[in-house]
Amino acid sequence: MFSWIRKLFPIKKEPPQHLRSEQLDRLGELDFFMRTLLQGDHYVAKSEYLKKLEEYKALIDWFGVLKDSQSLASFCDKHHKSEQEVLRVLTTYDNLPVLIDAQNDLFIMNKMVKEKEYLDHILDDCDPKIRLDDDQRRVILTDEEYCLVVAGAGAGKTTTVAAKVRKSQKNLPCFAKKWQKHGTIYSFLMFMKLYLIL
Repeated sequence: MFSWIRKLFPIKKEPPQHLRSEQLDRLGELDFFMRTLLQGDHYVAKSEYLKKLEEYKALIDWFGVLKDSQSLASFCDKHHKSEQEVLRVLTTYDNLPVLIDAQNDLFIMNKMVKEKEYLDHILDDCDPKIRLDDDQRRVILTDEEYCLVVAGAGAGKTTTVAAKVRKSQKNLPCFAKKWQKHGTIYSFLMFMKLYLIL
Protein backbone atom coordinates (compact mmCIF):
# COMPACT_ATOMS: atom_id res chain seq x y z
CA MET A 1 0.00 0.00 0.00
CA PHE A 2 2.75 2.47 0.88
CA SER A 3 5.28 1.02 -1.53
CA TRP A 4 5.35 4.22 -3.63
CA ILE A 5 6.35 6.18 -0.49
CA ARG A 6 9.18 3.74 0.15
CA LYS A 7 10.40 4.27 -3.40
CA LEU A 8 10.39 8.05 -2.97
CA PHE A 9 11.95 7.98 0.48
CA PRO A 10 14.08 4.86 0.73
CA ILE A 11 15.21 3.91 4.20
CA LYS A 12 18.96 3.64 4.44
CA LYS A 13 19.82 0.50 6.31
CA GLU A 14 22.83 0.70 8.58
CA PRO A 15 24.93 -2.42 8.85
CA PRO A 16 24.13 -4.19 12.10
CA GLN A 17 26.33 -3.27 15.06
CA HIS A 18 27.49 -6.85 15.61
CA LEU A 19 29.02 -6.96 12.10
CA ARG A 20 31.03 -3.84 12.73
CA SER A 21 32.33 -5.03 16.08
CA GLU A 22 33.17 -8.37 14.47
CA GLN A 23 35.32 -6.49 11.98
CA LEU A 24 37.20 -4.77 14.80
CA ASP A 25 37.63 -8.08 16.62
CA ARG A 26 39.12 -9.65 13.51
CA LEU A 27 41.38 -6.63 13.04
CA GLY A 28 42.56 -7.16 16.62
CA GLU A 29 43.30 -10.83 15.86
CA LEU A 30 45.28 -9.80 12.79
CA ASP A 31 47.20 -7.22 14.82
CA PHE A 32 48.08 -9.82 17.45
CA PHE A 33 49.23 -12.27 14.75
CA MET A 34 51.46 -9.68 13.07
CA ARG A 35 52.95 -8.47 16.36
CA THR A 36 53.74 -12.05 17.35
CA LEU A 37 55.57 -12.59 14.05
CA LEU A 38 57.54 -9.38 14.39
CA GLN A 39 58.52 -10.04 18.01
CA GLY A 40 59.66 -13.62 17.52
CA ASP A 41 63.28 -14.69 17.75
CA HIS A 42 63.38 -17.00 14.77
CA TYR A 43 63.54 -16.88 11.00
CA VAL A 44 60.01 -16.17 9.75
CA ALA A 45 59.31 -18.26 6.66
CA LYS A 46 56.80 -17.05 4.09
CA SER A 47 54.70 -20.14 4.79
CA GLU A 48 54.10 -18.79 8.30
CA TYR A 49 52.26 -15.68 7.18
CA LEU A 50 51.31 -15.46 3.48
CA LYS A 51 48.25 -17.68 3.77
CA LYS A 52 47.12 -15.80 6.89
CA LEU A 53 47.48 -12.45 5.11
CA GLU A 54 45.31 -13.77 2.30
CA GLU A 55 42.62 -14.78 4.84
CA TYR A 56 42.46 -11.18 6.09
CA LYS A 57 42.53 -9.48 2.68
CA ALA A 58 38.75 -8.92 2.55
CA LEU A 59 38.85 -7.37 6.02
CA ILE A 60 41.68 -5.01 5.04
CA ASP A 61 39.78 -4.07 1.87
CA TRP A 62 36.68 -3.36 4.01
CA PHE A 63 38.65 -0.97 6.21
CA GLY A 64 40.28 0.49 3.10
CA VAL A 65 36.84 1.44 1.76
CA LEU A 66 36.07 3.17 5.07
CA LYS A 67 39.37 5.01 4.90
CA ASP A 68 38.96 6.05 1.25
CA SER A 69 35.40 7.26 1.85
CA GLN A 70 36.63 9.24 4.86
CA SER A 71 34.28 7.31 7.13
CA LEU A 72 36.96 5.64 9.22
CA ALA A 73 37.11 8.42 11.84
CA SER A 74 33.37 8.33 12.52
CA PHE A 75 33.38 4.53 12.53
CA CYS A 76 36.19 4.51 15.09
CA ASP A 77 34.47 7.17 17.23
CA LYS A 78 31.24 5.20 17.20
CA HIS A 79 33.05 2.07 18.42
CA HIS A 80 35.46 3.78 20.80
CA LYS A 81 38.50 2.65 18.84
CA SER A 82 41.51 4.80 18.06
CA GLU A 83 41.66 5.69 14.38
CA GLN A 84 45.46 5.86 14.64
CA GLU A 85 45.51 2.29 15.97
CA VAL A 86 43.42 1.05 13.03
CA LEU A 87 45.66 2.93 10.57
CA ARG A 88 48.75 1.42 12.24
CA VAL A 89 47.36 -2.10 11.72
CA LEU A 90 46.51 -1.34 8.08
CA THR A 91 50.00 0.06 7.47
CA THR A 92 51.65 -2.93 9.15
CA TYR A 93 49.57 -5.29 6.98
CA ASP A 94 50.64 -3.46 3.81
CA ASN A 95 54.32 -3.50 4.82
CA LEU A 96 54.51 -6.88 6.57
CA PRO A 97 56.64 -8.68 3.93
CA VAL A 98 59.21 -5.84 3.98
CA LEU A 99 59.22 -5.74 7.80
CA ILE A 100 59.69 -9.51 7.99
CA ASP A 101 62.50 -9.43 5.41
CA ALA A 102 64.29 -6.82 7.51
CA GLN A 103 63.73 -8.88 10.66
CA ASN A 104 65.01 -12.02 8.92
CA ASP A 105 68.13 -10.21 7.69
CA LEU A 106 68.87 -9.09 11.25
CA PHE A 107 68.20 -12.60 12.57
CA ILE A 108 70.61 -14.14 10.03
CA MET A 109 73.31 -11.56 10.79
CA ASN A 110 73.03 -12.35 14.51
CA LYS A 111 73.04 -16.11 13.85
CA MET A 112 76.14 -15.79 11.67
CA VAL A 113 77.94 -14.27 14.65
CA LYS A 114 76.52 -16.67 17.28
CA GLU A 115 77.05 -19.81 15.20
CA LYS A 116 80.36 -18.80 13.61
CA GLU A 117 82.32 -21.59 15.28
CA TYR A 118 79.72 -24.21 14.33
CA LEU A 119 79.53 -22.99 10.72
CA ASP A 120 83.33 -22.86 10.47
CA HIS A 121 83.49 -26.60 11.18
CA ILE A 122 80.12 -27.85 9.88
CA LEU A 123 81.73 -30.05 7.19
CA ASP A 124 84.97 -31.00 8.95
CA ASP A 125 84.16 -34.70 8.82
CA CYS A 126 83.85 -34.49 4.99
CA ASP A 127 86.82 -32.17 4.41
CA PRO A 128 88.42 -30.05 7.14
CA LYS A 129 89.67 -27.56 4.53
CA ILE A 130 86.14 -26.45 3.57
CA ARG A 131 85.30 -22.95 4.77
CA LEU A 132 81.98 -21.35 3.96
CA ASP A 133 81.76 -17.74 2.81
CA ASP A 134 79.10 -15.30 4.07
CA ASP A 135 76.69 -15.95 1.19
CA GLN A 136 76.83 -19.70 1.83
CA ARG A 137 76.19 -19.11 5.54
CA ARG A 138 73.14 -16.99 4.74
CA VAL A 139 71.71 -19.76 2.57
CA ILE A 140 72.29 -22.32 5.33
CA LEU A 141 70.58 -20.15 7.96
CA THR A 142 67.63 -19.24 5.72
CA ASP A 143 64.73 -21.38 6.83
CA GLU A 144 62.31 -21.20 3.91
CA GLU A 145 60.56 -24.24 2.50
CA TYR A 146 62.20 -23.47 -0.85
CA CYS A 147 65.52 -21.76 -1.41
CA LEU A 148 66.87 -20.93 -4.86
CA VAL A 149 70.64 -20.56 -5.01
CA VAL A 150 71.97 -19.04 -8.22
CA ALA A 151 75.73 -19.22 -8.69
CA GLY A 152 78.28 -20.03 -11.35
CA ALA A 153 80.24 -23.24 -11.80
CA GLY A 154 82.58 -23.97 -8.91
CA ALA A 155 80.98 -21.40 -6.63
CA GLY A 156 80.20 -23.99 -3.96
CA LYS A 157 76.52 -24.84 -4.48
CA THR A 158 77.01 -28.52 -3.61
CA THR A 159 79.02 -27.60 -0.54
CA THR A 160 76.27 -25.19 0.49
CA VAL A 161 73.58 -27.86 0.11
CA ALA A 162 75.74 -30.34 2.06
CA ALA A 163 76.10 -27.85 4.90
CA LYS A 164 72.36 -27.05 4.81
CA VAL A 165 71.52 -30.75 5.10
CA ARG A 166 74.03 -31.07 7.95
CA LYS A 167 72.37 -28.12 9.71
CA SER A 168 69.01 -29.84 9.20
CA GLN A 169 70.47 -32.95 10.81
CA LYS A 170 71.32 -30.89 13.87
CA ASN A 171 67.78 -29.50 14.07
CA LEU A 172 65.88 -32.64 13.10
CA PRO A 173 67.17 -35.78 14.84
CA CYS A 174 64.86 -38.13 12.93
CA PHE A 175 66.22 -36.81 9.63
CA ALA A 176 69.79 -37.38 10.85
CA LYS A 177 69.07 -40.98 11.89
CA LYS A 178 67.52 -41.75 8.51
CA TRP A 179 70.56 -40.66 6.51
CA GLN A 180 73.17 -42.04 8.90
CA LYS A 181 71.99 -45.50 7.83
CA HIS A 182 72.95 -44.75 4.22
CA GLY A 183 76.43 -43.32 4.68
CA THR A 184 77.72 -39.79 4.83
CA ILE A 185 75.81 -36.71 3.86
CA TYR A 186 78.38 -35.92 1.21
CA SER A 187 77.83 -39.23 -0.61
CA PHE A 188 74.09 -38.52 -0.55
CA LEU A 189 74.71 -35.14 -2.13
CA MET A 190 76.99 -36.59 -4.79
CA PHE A 191 74.13 -38.96 -5.68
CA MET A 192 71.72 -36.00 -5.79
CA LYS A 193 74.11 -34.02 -7.98
CA LEU A 194 74.32 -36.90 -10.46
CA TYR A 195 70.55 -37.31 -10.35
CA LEU A 196 70.01 -33.58 -11.02
CA ILE A 197 72.46 -33.58 -13.93
CA LEU A 198 70.78 -36.59 -15.55
